[in-house]
Amino acid sequence: MLMNHDVSAVVRSLLFAVADEVRDEVKAVVQRQGLTPSQASALVALDEPMTMRALAERTHCDPSSVTYIVDKLEEAGFVERTPHPSDRRAKVIVTTGVGARARAALVADFAQASVLGRLEEMELARLEELLAKLAP
Repeated sequence: MLMNHDVSAVVRSLLFAVADEVRDEVKAVVQRQGLTPSQASALVALDEPMTMRALAERTHCDPSSVTYIVDKLEEAGFVERTPHPSDRRAKVIVTTGVGARARAALVADFAQASVLGRLEEMELARLEELLAKLAP
């Protein structure tokens, strides 16, 4: 049996290998959609209207970066900024019809191309549980 240190090294190596494969999958999917990885991440995160701050938190991005990403998505016609219902200073980001279709295509493409498709539902649920323990 491997010592704990050795097991950690093997797990770390496997995580790097999976991360590389996922990165390649993401790159291929977003290129097919004509987006950058950051734009695709934001569009996928917009499963409901939300503020820029909420989008920044959901995508783990700096708010200034999200502003640039949303600017580009808005220029492409995928999203629009609308007034916040209760805060005059805030805007709500909403997907347009084109954006909703692009988002659905991204979600479907990610699901179809995913390395995670190699796992059965129970395995995937267990992996989610374990990764949640590791996530910050």
